[in-house]
Amino acid sequence: MANAGLFKKGWTPEIEGEYTVYAAFDGSESYWNSQATTALLVTAAVTTSPGTEQPPTAAPDNTMLIAGSTVAIIAAIAIVGLLLIRKKQ
Repeated sequence: MANAGLFKKGWTPEIEGEYTVYAAFDGSESYWNSQATTALLVTAAVTTSPGTEQPPTAAPDNTMLIAGSTVAIIAAIAIVGLLLIRKKQ
C-alpha cells in the first residue's frame, strides 16, 4: 500500500460551515513528501429539551400469540383428519 497514513484530532468547531483541511509533509531522508486535502461540513447540533426524550419501546412479547396460533393450527388439522376418517367409513 503506497501512501497510507492517518491523523486524528478531537475538535469542537465554534461556527457552522464548510471546512477544508490541508495536510502536507515535506519529506525526510527516509520518506518522500506527501500531501492530502479533505473537506467537512459542520452543522448545528440537534438539541432536545430536558424531559422530552422518548424512552425506547420494548418489542412486544408474542409468545402467547405464537402458542395460540400453533394450538389452533393443530386443532384444525385434527378436525380435518377426523372428518376425512369418518367420510371413508
